[in-house]
Amino acid sequence: MSKATGEANQQGAPGGPATVSALLRSLQLHDKSAAAQRVALRGWLVDHFPSKALRISLRSNGYGVLLRDLGADRRPMPPITATHKLGA
Repeated sequence: MSKATGEANQQGAPGGPATVSALLRSLQLHDKSAAAQRVALRGWLVDHFPSKALRISLRSNGYGVLLRDLGADRRPMPPITATHKLGA
């Protein structure tokens, strides 16, 4: 990931991973244990603001608790409702 892309992701701008699978691949964690993935994802979320699509993917793949925990510690995460569309 380039420095510019990393900075954009910290602001929640487009260009970051849209799915948890893409994020795990970019972090080279796709073949690691679930526990190792959770630790690394939590660290990534501290430094980056996930897009709406990534938040949906995290919740859909069992990592929603990371968003809940992060929201309580750092900043509120907007809720995802049925009216949201991927990429919107």
